[in-house]
Amino acid sequence: MHQHKQKYIDSGYREIKTDSGTGSYVLVHKKKKMVVKFGQDPAYDKFVYFIINNPSSHYPKVFCHDKPRGDFSSTSNEAYTITELELLKPLNKTEQNYFVIWMEHIKSNLQSGNGFMALTIDYFLLNNTIADLFQEAAKVSVNIDLNKSTNIMVRVKGKMREYVITDGFN
Repeated sequence: MHQHKQKYIDSGYREIKTDSGTGSYVLVHKKKKMVVKFGQDPAYDKFVYFIINNPSSHYPKVFCHDKPRGDFSSTSNEAYTITELELLKPLNKTEQNYFVIWMEHIKSNLQSGNGFMALTIDYFLLNNTIADLFQEAAKVSVNIDLNKSTNIMVRVKGKMREYVITDGFN
């Protein structure tokens, strides 16, 4: 992974601190408006395949997704992914607060045994997208990962802010 990471750094990408999980590195090239995420997370790999095959404005644009060491294996930790994505912006403080409230409503529904139910309060206009992720997560045997507000980011288009799920599975 180090050699691949170094090639991006040599071409102007810079590593940023992130809470993207164990074995993850995120590099950013602000002029190109690109992000490269290196990861050792099979659930993230499933998420990326899902968003590639189900394009939506509520998912990041993926320009490249590669597994240089092949598929993930329970007998080895050598596999990793390299994913090139569009550069998005983090939620602002107000949006982060709304995210916490929104997630509390979703968790309350789940704990009551109702499963995911579209909420009347949909701050981010993501109810349908979340429902799709719940279905896919069950299909590919992973969990939904929306516990961190950093898993939702913003695509800014002029004065419009469009919310994007950047990592939906764990």
